Amino acid sequence: MNTLNKINDFDTKQKLWRYLKPDRLIDIINKKEIYFSSATQFTDDPYEGAIAIKPQGTEIQQDNNFEHAFAELRRLTKITCWHMSDCENDAMWKLYADSKKGFAITTTIETLIESLEPYKIEPSYESETLHVGKIQYIDLMKDKVSTNMLERFFYKHNAFSWENEFRLAISLRMAEEFGISVPEHGILVKVNPTILINNIYLGPSIDEHDRKKILNVCEEHGITDKIKISSLLGNPIYS
Repeated sequence: MNTLNKINDFDTKQKLWRYLKPDRLIDIINKKEIYFSSATQFTDDPYEGAIAIKPQGTEIQQDNNFEHAFAELRRLTKITCWHMSDCENDAMWKLYADSKKGFAITTTIETLIESLEPYKIEPSYESETLHVGKIQYIDLMKDKVSTNMLERFFYKHNAFSWENEFRLAISLRMAEEFGISVPEHGILVKVNPTILINNIYLGPSIDEHDRKKILNVCEEHGITDKIKISSLLGNPIYS
């Protein structure tokens, strides 16, 4: 069982979605692994880990030593992101599932945490703490985040509130301090896909090759009953 650090309060029964390209879903099922990205890989959000935002043109004095230390912290913090919602999201399909050509899996916070095996960067090393929580969206132009170095990754500028994100993070800062080599980018965390996956939704624009591919994989693992058709393929009624 994972050692947990709950960053904030949340409903463990909350439904979560993960929108994926075909190969990523197949890896989850076949290899039983989930990828935790390094915080440095979140290039779509230039404010990742920021505690405030100053207006453009404002002179800012930065501590170069601190900037370097924080860059290292971002490299050593590995994160997996999930979308909290009770229904599908068209924008998520477009952004994260290869323009609707991929898949979406659903789970709950409770089963996501239960499905993950404790992560050890080395077999002889202690398992790492799993930090979990909802993203808190605030106006970083007006408010400044006051928290520790890790928990700042659970705050985001409110311009990104449409993501409605739940995060799990693993910090490998102490591991590196003890001389263990930490991957530059993400890490793979073992998962039990049977526990993790509640349903698998086929993308609205999925091609026949990928559809058959995932059907075969699901059949091999005895989980074809979890496959669902996207509601975005329904027939509209106008009268």
